[in-house]
Amino acid sequence: MARAGDLEPPPDDRIPLSEVEAVVRSVPGVERAKVVVNDWGAIESIHVIGDTSRPAKRVVRDIESALAAKIGILVDHRRISLAQVNTQEAPAFAPRLALAGYTLEVDSAAGRAWVTVRLGRSDRPEALYQGVAEARGGGSGMRNALVQAAAAALEQALPEAVRIDPGQVRSVREGEHTIWVCTLIVARSGREEVCAGAAVEAGSREEAVLRAVLDAAARASEGLELRDPEAAAEAAAYGERADGEDGEGA
Repeated sequence: MARAGDLEPPPDDRIPLSEVEAVVRSVPGVERAKVVVNDWGAIESIHVIGDTSRPAKRVVRDIESALAAKIGILVDHRRISLAQVNTQEAPAFAPRLALAGYTLEVDSAAGRAWVTVRLGRSDRPEALYQGVAEARGGGSGMRNALVQAAAAALEQALPEAVRIDPGQVRSVREGEHTIWVCTLIVARSGREEVCAGAAVEAGSREEAVLRAVLDAAARASEGLELRDPEAAAEAAAYGERADGEDGEGA
């Protein structure tokens, strides 16, 4: 999380997103909070669910003051959206998928390489979904493999009836910045839709590609319940065993 006035602060000057959300939740009248940031870590919006015990305008102003006083972040009140409901009826925010890491394994003798992408979820950081893809060729081959592996991990996270196919990944220039755009093809309920995501390259090109995939994944998973990672992994392993048995009998 970037401090006020910083566009690209050094890594050790960033405030954890969880700390910002904790400050918002500490304000009387706030039940739940979710902070949305851009690629530089600056706050784009704060979504708050609160009770009806205090006037909405007062709660929003107190959130502004608490962020400024406790962690030095200045947020315009127009970026804070507050929904006030009866406490017993307050909905829970759906878990969010996040990049937990990726690795590259190279077999020089065979001239082959594999990409592994791991996705985590906001409510259970220890629970991971994993996808693997073979990287063929140079830079474009690596980027395609990143998308394929991320799509495989995403498919593990979503209900079994949902199928995810990687679409295209490409870059566009906006002034001095490179923006990566990725599409995913989502098949569910007998129909297909294309979900697109984008991310600004602000360091690692591979991470920018994966953030674009996750941006598309957020749209692909909207309204869907995430599967338990252990059950998803077991189902995937069972499918691989079944495919192997079918192949042996052919």
